[in-house]
Amino acid sequence: MFKLKVDIREFKTDTHVKVFNSKGNNHDLNQKMIDFLDYMNGIINHTEGYIASLQKDVDHYVNSGKWVEDMDKLEYEMNEVAKKVKIEGAKKLVLTM
Repeated sequence: MFKLKVDIREFKTDTHVKVFNSKGNNHDLNQKMIDFLDYMNGIINHTEGYIASLQKDVDHYVNSGKWVEDMDKLEYEMNEVAKKVKIEGAKKLVLTM
């Protein structure tokens, strides 16, 4: 097993990104963090508390239809980025030739 590694990077936007290896070795963590990492791996073993509340919020979001709308927006944006990348690639190819 891998030891849990937390990678914190600072960006110029004054934001932080934390990356968790949820498949890592959990023996150095408190129970709440272990429960959260289990949740990330699809293990929901609590009927009350933060994990239950989180799952309830996720279920509400998915069942509300907002999820479908957001996924459609994401797909559109990804297609727009792909088009721009293709155009830039074509420009570079023409300039190279």
